[in-house]
Amino acid sequence: MLNSASWLPDGAVFSNALPWLIALPTLGWRVALVGGWLGLVVLVAEGLHRGGAANPEVVRKVVHIGTGNVILLAWWLQIPAWIGVLAAVVFSAIALLSYYIPIFTSINGVGRKSLGTFFYAVSIGVLIAWFWPVQQPQYAALGVLVMTWGGWVGGTRWATLGATCLSGLGHA
Repeated sequence: MLNSASWLPDGAVFSNALPWLIALPTLGWRVALVGGWLGLVVLVAEGLHRGGAANPEVVRKVVHIGTGNVILLAWWLQIPAWIGVLAAVVFSAIALLSYYIPIFTSINGVGRKSLGTFFYAVSIGVLIAWFWPVQQPQYAALGVLVMTWGGWVGGTRWATLGATCLSGLGHA
């Protein structure tokens, strides 16, 4: 039976959950697991987009939520800050390039030009760079999760609710 990994801080939130996963022996395995999750999110999004199973805004939210929640996995697996920042730089560059060249049409194919995906990735990198080195990853996770789920609420729920509220106030 595996016991808690010695590299987890005292009182770590995830220290008793799935000990085999926490005890992954090398950083490479942990990064591969996070990368595998992100790859799965992109594959699902591209599949939904190409298959026409969902409208572009829903596909974009799948990417937002799937990539945003990866912060919990990175925290749990103690991914170093430099890897999180490097990933944010790479994804920011891809998002910016995709703004001009349709690399991932599932992400930017919502019928409007928006740098939101670019700034989302930049914000994640800034939060990791700011809070990971000072041993306060919970604040980075909180910030990313607020963006993740707030974006979902704003993009899917407010579109209907906001129009209803505004029309009730005579601002339709």
